[in-house]
Amino acid sequence: MTSHWPPSLTLETEPVLRLFTGENFYSSADAAIREAVLNSIDAIGRQIDKEPKTKQKIEITFDRENQTIEITDNGEGMDQNDLANLFSKVGASASRITQGQQHYRAVGEFGIGALSYFLICRKYHIQTLKNGSPPVGLMFSEAMLDGNTHAEEIEPTKTSVGTTIRMFVKSPELFQMTIDKFPHWMRNVSGLSACIEPSSEVLKQGGLTRQVRTIATPPTPDWIEESDIGPPEYLDIWDKYDGKGQVDILYRGVFVERVELEQLWGLEGAIHVDPKHFRPKLNREGFVGDSLKSEVTPFMRAAHPLVLQKAIECIHELLLARDDWSLNKAITLWLAVPRSPEYKDAARVWDDEFRNRKAFRLLGQSSESEISIAELKKLNTKKIYLAPDQIDQSDPVIGQAIRVLRAEQAMVVQGLQRDTSYLSTVSMSSNYTSWLLLNTFRDDLPEIINVHSIAKDIVGHESLADIFNTVPEVKLVELGPASSPFIAIGNEIWINIETEEGRKIVEETCQRNEGHLGLWVACMMHAPEQGQRLDQVGALLRRMKPAIQRLGLVHRQFLRTFLQ
Repeated sequence: MTSHWPPSLTLETEPVLRLFTGENFYSSADAAIREAVLNSIDAIGRQIDKEPKTKQKIEITFDRENQTIEITDNGEGMDQNDLANLFSKVGASASRITQGQQHYRAVGEFGIGALSYFLICRKYHIQTLKNGSPPVGLMFSEAMLDGNTHAEEIEPTKTSVGTTIRMFVKSPELFQMTIDKFPHWMRNVSGLSACIEPSSEVLKQGGLTRQVRTIATPPTPDWIEESDIGPPEYLDIWDKYDGKGQVDILYRGVFVERVELEQLWGLEGAIHVDPKHFRPKLNREGFVGDSLKSEVTPFMRAAHPLVLQKAIECIHELLLARDDWSLNKAITLWLAVPRSPEYKDAARVWDDEFRNRKAFRLLGQSSESEISIAELKKLNTKKIYLAPDQIDQSDPVIGQAIRVLRAEQAMVVQGLQRDTSYLSTVSMSSNYTSWLLLNTFRDDLPEIINVHSIAKDIVGHESLADIFNTVPEVKLVELGPASSPFIAIGNEIWINIETEEGRKIVEETCQRNEGHLGLWVACMMHAPEQGQRLDQVGALLRRMKPAIQRLGLVHRQFLRTFLQ
């Protein structure tokens, strides 16, 4: 039979309190050390409200022999009333305390941080002293989680204003884990020092996840108390880079969350946020929804052009210091620099850096070489012909035109491809540096002509027929397998197709668009069955004796067009 109707909400005290002290509430037991430091920061903040000359001081001692962790601060301390109504009352928060006309913006929100201490200990001691009140000593134990057991009074020992918490850690494993995670949680808390006894080993804070070359940031919103952002300092970081900006979110030096920012490559570091601007989750290990990221992103976008402007210093040093560092990676970064007005200064410094880098390919008559913008400017030519980025996959007519231009020793330039496995999450202006040639450096160079726009005119030009006028006569002959495969007699070339090498000459001529045009014509006229494979001859002919006159490089489709 129901004893109370209509029913009301009731609270089972012990299960709720144990919920707040379990890892299903906090992600890891080592969060206890973070909560203790955050409580100290709040206490010192309230003391600074009353005495502005106070300098924050927090000392942490890890005693390995006694397996204790002690946190001492110079905050305002607590009297009996504070301990009864705030520290030991779940849900009461010192963040709501107002001192006179000032209101310290505390980290604490829900008044449950002290319960987290039971993640690593079964009991802890509090020694505290507040101005105008006697010192207080108390022991809190897990037995209090039943909601009925009281804290035990212990001998007060505090002689200076502030609070000391001593946690008696449950196990050596938890003790060591807390030491190991100390630099993860403590990044650059002002006035914080830590050591391990009895060795007196100093524990250093973790600092930034990645050291950066700090920039002067644009005006910051009020809720950003401090920022320390810029491009990654260490050059090795640039070796493998997916392109996501990553920023640590700190509460006055204590790590809370890491935010990834799409497209903002090169941006690293940390920002200290006002904890009261966002409503945190109960355990203060993150933020509800995307409110943090949505507010952080506009500030980071405004800072990104300054970050990229600074990043070129890193890339310059990397290219100078590392012979093994891929130019294609540097090209990838260059192509990733946005070209919108707000990035104007950043794009300018990147363009200046790459003006002297061999980021383009010059296609000569019989060879290829890398070339820079500065070298292109010095070429003795009035026109530069821009070849497609991938000639083999382009229109055959374009390939024919490029071969003719190369044979005529015109200046044919091609863009280099970016490293497609690098900076994989970032949008690019193009995959090839040819885009930069057309869109950034056009005014600095001789006239740039896209081969695509003139290919048909080049291929159909009647004067090109002149190159056939002096072709030697080529004959495919049968001289027996013991005779020479290749014989030059006057103005005639005989190829002995009864030898393996002679047949190979014909076959390779038909597989590669290089070589002597007379030989090519002969293959078309005397071995039409080979006509489907007119592709490979030049390399062989260049090695054979006697040498023959080379009249140029022309694609078979061009040849067929002429013959028709």
